[in-house]
Amino acid sequence: IDGIAELQAVMTANGDSENSVIYYVNGLSTEEDVEVNIPDNFVAKDVTFIFNNIKHGAKLTVKEVDGVAAEGRYAGKVYMQIPNLKKDENLKLASTTITLPKATIELSEGNWGYLVGASAPNTIIIGEGAIVETLEVKAGNVEVHGTVGTIKPAEGNTQTIIVTLSENANVTTIEEKPMGRKSIITK
Repeated sequence: IDGIAELQAVMTANGDSENSVIYYVNGLSTEEDVEVNIPDNFVAKDVTFIFNNIKHGAKLTVKEVDGVAAEGRYAGKVYMQIPNLKKDENLKLASTTITLPKATIELSEGNWGYLVGASAPNTIIIGEGAIVETLEVKAGNVEVHGTVGTIKPAEGNTQTIIVTLSENANVTTIEEKPMGRKSIITK
């Protein structure tokens, strides 16, 4: 799904306004992996993606359109839901990759599988009811209200990762960085 034309082909927009838009992503085939490229003109809009029919075992990628500077341009908030993968803990995405270096990302209920995330310093938010097996942090900080097996820095990430855990958070392991750089845990 790339740019406005392709977005409109498989998504239904609801509540489009100057500051936010909701997309319902429907009709994905069983084998289909999904790639969503945030359109260039969405620089500051908050965007919600509701993947109604994404299939167990699919790979989901969300990023800016190709050609955008490496530091990113999109600076809104991205909310994502996978309502059909929250009813059974055995149903999950194979992997989720999100590369939005200036955005705040929030995942709500559902099993997101192996998550690789790059966000603004503002945070990758794992919402209540969300399950992530492993969260590999390329950039940004982490706020957890749901369940995460392991939080670890991605290869090459030399920044300190601030991990904020709510009282409902369930995190098994937070890996430290090599050479003594530790993640900071707050509650």
